Amino acid sequence: MEKLPPVGSEKLSVGQSPEIVQADFDDYRRLCDSYDSYRKVGCLDPEKYQALVSDPNTIGLEINGQSYPLLAPLKYVDGYNEPKSRELTDRQNIFLLATPPSLLLHSESRVVLPQQPDFKLEDTAIIIEKNESDSEEEIEELTSKLSSLGSLKRGEFIDSRIDQEDKKKAAMELYSFKFSPNEELNAPGRQGIYDGWKTYEQTMGKNSFYPHNPEGVRLYSHEEIINDRALIDNLWAITSRGFGEILSEFHPVLMEEDKDFFESQITHDSAYTAVRYHKGVPVCFSTVTDDIDSCEWLNFESSSLQALKSDLDLNDLYYFSDVISDSSEAQIFSFDVMKLLLYSRLATNSPTTVIYETTNLSSIYINYLAQRTLVRNPDIKTVAAPYKIDQMNYFYLRT
Repeated sequence: MEKLPPVGSEKLSVGQSPEIVQADFDDYRRLCDSYDSYRKVGCLDPEKYQALVSDPNTIGLEINGQSYPLLAPLKYVDGYNEPKSRELTDRQNIFLLATPPSLLLHSESRVVLPQQPDFKLEDTAIIIEKNESDSEEEIEELTSKLSSLGSLKRGEFIDSRIDQEDKKKAAMELYSFKFSPNEELNAPGRQGIYDGWKTYEQTMGKNSFYPHNPEGVRLYSHEEIINDRALIDNLWAITSRGFGEILSEFHPVLMEEDKDFFESQITHDSAYTAVRYHKGVPVCFSTVTDDIDSCEWLNFESSSLQALKSDLDLNDLYYFSDVISDSSEAQIFSFDVMKLLLYSRLATNSPTTVIYETTNLSSIYINYLAQRTLVRNPDIKTVAAPYKIDQMNYFYLRT
């Protein structure tokens, strides 16, 4: 775990009695984004940050004259499921470690407790976001630094449905694979995925795809999605089931914020959504984008994502969301969704790099899905098989 210098410390002279200054949102985000993890940590919203630092329950950290929110009430942090976190930790007051762990480990850091908190420390849990590369010794040191809160014990978010021992604990994982056409196709220069889809549809014949085939697949542009309210509602219902009920059952991270956030993602002007139909009804889908900057939760200052962006001159880069099904029986249709996405890229005659996220649970079948789709289709040349780029682990401390 790298030791981060405190933002703003250069303003203080040696021997000067420091005046405590609250870090502004931009300084706070620069500090958080310097933590080498592929997902952004801490509070991401400037308005919520102002409310967070003003909340008398926020536990602060002072270091060389600078003040940061150390432990944030979870309501100020997007992307977490607070009711589920209460259930899983068996505590009512849920906080998040809102700065990189290394800041707390700085030799000059000082934890500042609220003077009159309206919560009980004995009914409190702290969620920790930890890069996989952080050592256990550093986590033990972090726990020791928080001892002013009381005797803290570590707990894990364990998914009891998983047999694979190394997948039981809550995590978010980032993967990638690369592919190209096995043979050069008679296609124009580098194109987007929707152009490739139209070429693929023409090559295979429209009767192969929905709506002509009630068991078919179809790729939708964001314009088509915006104008189809019934489809949006159907896809949200699948998301609520697949993300909300299944993937979130033993995980503190909220897999889909709310319906408004969901709609903003699938109607973004760079988004394309592949849908598999069964008996004319949507049962499985995935949304992709070639504008990875629109994935605002990804930390492009991290070494793992910087490395991926470095080869964009050679490959088009796409972010694939999880392939979501409305039931375990419908997961078999995931292969059709993945195949449509890959063949829509093949039809552009362009080499492609794909990145995608999974939870510890979904990694088991999504990686299998990606690998099998690549292997089963002879038109695809696998340049790099699915491999893990980075991982964030989640656990909690409680009194």
